Amino acid sequence: MGIPSRVVTGFLTVDRSDKNTGWYWFYEDQSHGWVQVYFPEYGWIDFDTTVGNEDAEQSPTPDGTPPMQPPNPVLAVAGKILRVDTLKRLARIRASDALFKDKEYSGLSDELEMDLKIARIWKDSIIATLDMIKKGDDVMCVSYAQKLKNYNPENRFSDLIKKMPEQIPMDEIYIKTFKPQEKKPPKEEQTLERKVKKLIFGLLIGLGILIVLIGLLPLIIYHWYKWRSKSMKSSRRKAYYTYRAAGFLLNQMGLEKGKHTYWQYAQRTDSKFGTHFTQFMKIYLHLKYANEPLNEQEQTRLEAFLMPFEKKIQTSIPFGQRVKNWLNLNNFIRFYQYQDPEEKNEQ
Repeated sequence: MGIPSRVVTGFLTVDRSDKNTGWYWFYEDQSHGWVQVYFPEYGWIDFDTTVGNEDAEQSPTPDGTPPMQPPNPVLAVAGKILRVDTLKRLARIRASDALFKDKEYSGLSDELEMDLKIARIWKDSIIATLDMIKKGDDVMCVSYAQKLKNYNPENRFSDLIKKMPEQIPMDEIYIKTFKPQEKKPPKEEQTLERKVKKLIFGLLIGLGILIVLIGLLPLIIYHWYKWRSKSMKSSRRKAYYTYRAAGFLLNQMGLEKGKHTYWQYAQRTDSKFGTHFTQFMKIYLHLKYANEPLNEQEQTRLEAFLMPFEKKIQTSIPFGQRVKNWLNLNNFIRFYQYQDPEEKNEQ
C-alpha cells in the first residue's frame, strides 16, 4: 500500500510487579510479533492486530501477573509545545487533536501541563532526550496511566481535562521531525511548465528588444549616414552622405523636402532654423551636376558643414519634441517613400 512498515518481534510484557517495579519475567511461549507503521509526523507507532496466547506460561508466584497484550493508550494528544522545564521534567502543550479511550476530539486549542518524569521520548525511531524537545515542536503525547482510566469521556475535551490531574502523566512523546509538504506536480509537468515559462519570457524579451530597435531605427540610420559622410574620401560621396544625413535629420524634425527643388528646400531650412544649408547645397549641386573638383574653400566648407548644422537644429527644437520626432516612424517611412529617383540611383 506504499505505507512504511516493519515487523517487530519480542515478548508480551508490561511492568507486572507491584513489589519490584521494573522487574519482568519472560517465557518462550510469550514470544510475539507485531507491526509498526511509520507516521512522518510522529515516527514508528505500534499496530498489534493479534490476540494474546491464553495458554502462555504464567509468571511465578512472587510476581503473580499473567502475560498481557501491549497496552492501549488511555490518552493520546497531538499538539504544539509551548514550554519545557527540563529540571522538573514538565512540558506545556496546546492540543489540536486528542483521543481519550474511544472518544475522539478535534479542532482543539486547550493547554495541558504534562508530567514527563517517566516518559520515553522518540524522534523517528530513535530514543531522544528531554532537551531535544523545543518550543514550537509538534508532538504526539501518549499516556497509559492507570489512574486516567478512572475518568469517563466528556462531550468537550476542556471538561475532561478539568477533571484530570493538573500535571497529566505521559509515558511516550513522539517528536514530529518535519512538516508535511504540499504535493508537487510530477517532474515532467514541472519541466514542461518551466520550458513554457522560459519560452514566454524569451519571446517577451525578444519582442521588447524588437520594439526598442524599431523605435531607435531612425536614430540608428541617421548616425549611419553621419559615419558614412565622415569616412568617405571622395568629395562627391562625402557630399552625398552629408546631404542624406542633413535631409534625414530635417525630415524627422518635420521639415520634408517634398516636391521642392534642392535650392528651395535649402532656403526653407535656412529661413526656419537660421542654418547655412544653401551654401552647402551649392557645393552639393556643383559636385552632382558639374562633376568638377572643389577648390580649397569649398572643400573646407564641405568638411565643416554637418556638425554646426546639427547643433543649430537641436537648439531650435526642445529636447522633448526632438525625442518625439525621432520616434515618429511615419516621418521615417515618408522619407524613403517620397525619395527622388535621382537620389535612389545615386545611392
